[in-house]
Amino acid sequence: MPVLRDQILEQIIHTALAQLVQDRVGIDWNLLHTTLCDTTELKTQAVQQRDAANAATRMMEDAITDYSTRL
Repeated sequence: MPVLRDQILEQIIHTALAQLVQDRVGIDWNLLHTTLCDTTELKTQAVQQRDAANAATRMMEDAITDYSTRL
């Protein structure tokens, strides 16, 4: 079974989208825009990851402080 390379897959998707746009039939433009442009979920994930990283940083700082006071 042949392996699809990124460039080949990108070209296939580009061609398919170009045909859809040319035909303009059956395209839900709002869904397409939301799918391609809505970054709400990504922003939520970024906040969650930032909060997790901050929590880990605080835990490491607390551990360092605790260790340094025991010496």
